[in-house]
Amino acid sequence: MRIALFFVLIAAIAAAQTSPANLGATPGLLAAGSIATVNFSSPASSIPASATVSILPAASTTPIPAQVLSVAPFTITFVVPLNTPSGDAEVIYKPGNQATQWSRISIVPASLSLFGTAPAGPLLAQNIQPDGTATLNGLATPAQPGQAVVLWGTGLGATPQSAIGVTLGGVAQTVLYAGAAPGQPGLNQINFQIAPGTPDGCYVPLTIAYGTRALISFLSKTSDGLPCRHPFDFSLDAMKLLDSGGSIQTAELTLSTAIQAPSSDRASYAENAQVLFPSLAAADMAAFFTFPNPTQSCSTSSGSSGTIFASLFDPAAIGPSTLNNGASTLTLPWASPPSPDSPLSALPPPVLAGGKWTWTVSAGTVFPTSSLGFTLPPPVQISGGAPLTFDRTRNQTVSWDGSGFDSAATARLSLIASYPGTPILSCTVPAQAGTITLPSNLLVQFNAGAIGSLSLSVSENGPGLPDSQFNASAGSPLLMIVRWAASDSRPVDFK
Repeated sequence: MRIALFFVLIAAIAAAQTSPANLGATPGLLAAGSIATVNFSSPASSIPASATVSILPAASTTPIPAQVLSVAPFTITFVVPLNTPSGDAEVIYKPGNQATQWSRISIVPASLSLFGTAPAGPLLAQNIQPDGTATLNGLATPAQPGQAVVLWGTGLGATPQSAIGVTLGGVAQTVLYAGAAPGQPGLNQINFQIAPGTPDGCYVPLTIAYGTRALISFLSKTSDGLPCRHPFDFSLDAMKLLDSGGSIQTAELTLSTAIQAPSSDRASYAENAQVLFPSLAAADMAAFFTFPNPTQSCSTSSGSSGTIFASLFDPAAIGPSTLNNGASTLTLPWASPPSPDSPLSALPPPVLAGGKWTWTVSAGTVFPTSSLGFTLPPPVQISGGAPLTFDRTRNQTVSWDGSGFDSAATARLSLIASYPGTPILSCTVPAQAGTITLPSNLLVQFNAGAIGSLSLSVSENGPGLPDSQFNASAGSPLLMIVRWAASDSRPVDFK
């Protein structure tokens, strides 16, 4: 089954959620036959109207010409030649009459990326109606039982359709077609039919398995033909805004408690509470409700990245704001004052302790006089002393008391050593489990005698997040979300 493309191709390519862009800055991983983008340096007053791109395999002296799809300011979109051999290579690109530039890349048989409706929008997936017309899958227009759904992406390479599987909400779907999109260089489409028993939801987990690899995302699906019921009770207009790639202004009460224990005799808390006003797009909202695998997962990588909030608390926007648990009243923003170190075994309880809390605000420019009650889990604390000692040749277990966490709380562990080029070991497990086992085949990548740092953090997802809709002073609804996280950091000696 093949379905025609219903939108402008180049606009969709520009909105790829996981495109291998910025090849000029770092080495990239590209699949033969895939669409890729590369950034080039250029004087602002001289934007080339055309460009040439070629791929030079490491074992060759003959560049392989690539098809250029578009040239935008500082960006070239091209198709990696399908006959490019796997392995290290260089992408060579010449924007117009400017100097030739190049970047190192690695060519692989397949590396799937799926396109989105906007840089922070949901997947570019089409629900196919019985009359053959198509609507974009979204919160306001979810897929229905028995419908065909089309995904658009790039990077399948020569993966045969028989090696491609789709599950939605853990239910295997019938793959109708998977491969090259007819007449569209470098573009792939995956068509599947919504199977009986597929669960409903705004963020139903989607897994695309191709060969030995897999890609994870989400789609919306209901069984009654109506928009999905959003976990945050968003209106239909708000869901349509998210579907179109727009953002929703929210307020977030962020609370954090961190144990810092450089040794068993030196331990202290660092605690913070503040209100932020981030604008959240579809992908940000989905992150609250798409959970990691419920079983333990560990891996190593060579680097890490994170997100920093840019919109800070404006005191005038909400007026005087406090937190109270019956024993303490904190005026926001609040940070724990510096305190003397305590022995780890005698660490006093944190201020932001587990239990019932109430956030209260007097009338400001955004909020009317309001309050929100919620319950905090206890802070997480690793069992044992500091430093921790790990035998690299054996599985090592990190444990904590998991009895105070609900099913939506996730524990994440990060382990890194201090020497150059060190790997980063990352593990994820439900916080209720109370233990994470670090496999010896990953620990052995660290050097014996090295000193490392381990951080264990617990945070709430989805239904574990307290939230409430407030009427802002301008009359529009404003979503308040309570985001909580606790962590414990210890030094590690590798034996």
